[in-house]
Amino acid sequence: MEKKASFEYLRVLATLAVVANHVCSGLFNNYSIEQMGNYNSRFLYSTYTLVSWAVPVFLMITGALLLNLNRIVDETKIRKYLSRMFRILLIFGGGMQLRNKYLMKEQ
Repeated sequence: MEKKASFEYLRVLATLAVVANHVCSGLFNNYSIEQMGNYNSRFLYSTYTLVSWAVPVFLMITGALLLNLNRIVDETKIRKYLSRMFRILLIFGGGMQLRNKYLMKEQ
């Protein structure tokens, strides 16, 4: 499958936007508006709002790449995709649950 340059550029831009999204939401979760100051909180909220498009763009790119009309999708490929998604969910979801369990205990 050939790579499309427009998708690659959009992925890079969306990756940066997702990072900005996480940074802004992390700051909002850890600091109050009084601690950040009025100007900083407005800037962070504006940035958070402006980068909220990133996750839907990732989903649309994935859909566009998966919907290839020349591609044959049989049961083994579906099982492979489901297995991959389950492993990712298990590893990262389980890791996050463990992190939350032990961090919440310390706080």
